[in-house]
Amino acid sequence: MTLRLILARTRIVLLGAVVPLLFGGACARGCATFDGQTLVARHDPARDTLDVLLVYRGLRADGPLDDAVAQVEKARGRRVIAMGGPVFTLDLDGALGDPATGCLPQALAGCEVHDLGLWLDTEGRRCGAQHVHVDHVAEALRQLNDGSRSELLTEDHER
Repeated sequence: MTLRLILARTRIVLLGAVVPLLFGGACARGCATFDGQTLVARHDPARDTLDVLLVYRGLRADGPLDDAVAQVEKARGRRVIAMGGPVFTLDLDGALGDPATGCLPQALAGCEVHDLGLWLDTEGRRCGAQHVHVDHVAEALRQLNDGSRSELLTEDHER
């Protein structure tokens, strides 16, 4: 499967997601969540880079506001991203607890995450955005592919 196809499928699945999603770490009462997300990805084959814009809509607290604010403060400026739901929430720096492990975090070890700010949209919802930059995308995909294959083979062997 090519990167173009992967990104196209990802955009189709993630654009307009309207499920309460996690904004980093395991969500207990009091975490920061959001109602929807838009993901726009651009792959530059000549530079072997991937740039992803993540826009979170309807940021809110699921429980005590102070706990959600504390969570966002811990994550600010760190490499904590949510892409599509709790399964794809990554805390690469351990800002909210233990850092994420597995083949995806290893493949993204050198990625940069830049917070782009918070604002109110025209409907009065709190929104935020992040820019994720990944160098050496071909190598990251190779690592992800090899790691996924190893994990799947290990699971099959354990059955």
